Parts: sequence; C-alpha cells; structure tokens
Amino acid sequence: MQTGSKKLVRFMQSWIINTVAVLMAVIVLRNHITYGEKWENLLAASLLLGILNAFVRPFLMFVALPLLIFTLGLFMFVINALLLSLLTLLLPFFHISMCLRATRASRSSAADRPIHPKIRAAATAR
Repeated sequence: MQTGSKKLVRFMQSWIINTVAVLMAVIVLRNHITYGEKWENLLAASLLLGILNAFVRPFLMFVALPLLIFTLGLFMFVINALLLSLLTLLLPFFHISMCLRATRASRSSAADRPIHPKIRAAATAR
C-alpha cells in the first residue's frame, strides 16, 4: 500500500469510529443531543468533530499543558467539552443541551459571585 492510501484508510477508519461514537452518544443521551434526525447531519457532525480533534485539540492541549499536568489529565474533560461546544456553534442543527447549560451556568455563577467583604475593603482603601 502506498503512503497516501494508508493515510486515507486511517482517516476513514477514524471517521467511522468517530461516527459510531457520536451515534452512541446520541442514543444514550437522546434527550440532550439533537442532530436534526438526518444521517447526513450525523455524518457531517462526526466529520467536523474529527477535524476539530485533529487540528484544534493539539493546540488546546499545548496551551492547557500546565493544567493537564496539575490535574493528572482530568482537564481533558474540559477540553472535550470545549470541542463539543465549538461543534454546536459551527453546526446549527447539532445541539447539546447539557454542555450549553453547564457553560452558561459556570459563566453566570462566576460573574454573579459577590466579592468577599475584606477584599472589597482592601481594594477601596487604596
């Protein structure tokens, strides 16, 4: 087999595995993941997720390397959630309700968190 055809076979294998993984996630979380009920949408979502995993994930892992080391790799869950959130932003028919609720909740709770009175007093004393 030539080098180009080996790469194509590896890409097709990873795309099929990615499609099956997205399909299993849709089946298990059917109330929280919607893809427009078309197979073409599912194939497009898995293809784009594969592209994001190939190009964006290494960059995110490099940027988050200290956090990955500090949390012993558990920060990968956050990176995966970010990639899925990016997928929902890029594809209008693909929607993950739990992920979006979690990101909204984390943003709003961080923004609405009151400042500790001692910190506020020290900041106003300057």
